[in-house]
Amino acid sequence: LRELVERGALKRSSEVTIEILHCTWQRSERDRLREDRQKNISLHRDDDCKYLRYRDETTAIFLEALPNAHVVSNHSLPRPPIGAFEISLRVHGQELLIFSKLAALRWPSLEALHRHLEAALAYQAVPFSLLFLHQPSGPGSSNLSEAGGRVEGVEVELRLVEGEALSDKEFCHPSVAMHPLKETVGHLLTRNGFEGLASFEPLALRTDGQGWAETSLRAKGLYLVTATVQGEKVWGFTAVDKSELGAQDWAKRTFLVPHV
Repeated sequence: LRELVERGALKRSSEVTIEILHCTWQRSERDRLREDRQKNISLHRDDDCKYLRYRDETTAIFLEALPNAHVVSNHSLPRPPIGAFEISLRVHGQELLIFSKLAALRWPSLEALHRHLEAALAYQAVPFSLLFLHQPSGPGSSNLSEAGGRVEGVEVELRLVEGEALSDKEFCHPSVAMHPLKETVGHLLTRNGFEGLASFEPLALRTDGQGWAETSLRAKGLYLVTATVQGEKVWGFTAVDKSELGAQDWAKRTFLVPHV
């Protein structure tokens, strides 16, 4: 699943088909088969609705992660085998088996399924546009309609913050008010409750004559954005929210730079 995401074949906004094949053998039918198939535990279960409950809960998990998914059940076979609960994903002509109860001999962990989906989708590469504007003159104001001119020639660095797997709305706002950097980056992160920075080199960018910079980010993570304006450093946090990626494959943020 992660490989599909990293190749760009699967995105959160992709129109995919999720197929769930599940057992439909009811108690009266199972009773007639027990004599010949006594070792099949599915013949001895008392809960005829368990497969339907798992189908519905699995459907909800996939629709949360992939809002444009089309979920079908018992679509391909006339009748699935006894004990079956098989989950497959199809996208762009490719099919991937997500889980097989017949092979695993157990029910899927719904919590693990949710984690597996989100962990894979975190590797989606998101085209990310940054626009730098002068901060509105009013104290504490972040109203974009009052923002000043575009800030060109800004040296920008983006660093991935460790310690949190964030999709926090606070950091996903379309406009980010930046602040003067008067301390070390380490002190800044500690003061905001984060562990540190990822080990790879920061992304270095420079705004063009219109105040824009372009890059690509991982879909899940919190980024520290620092910018050098007229020799002074400013900072702000940003992240990409999974809800916005369900509607589009890109993200844009406006950074409001204080007057220095």
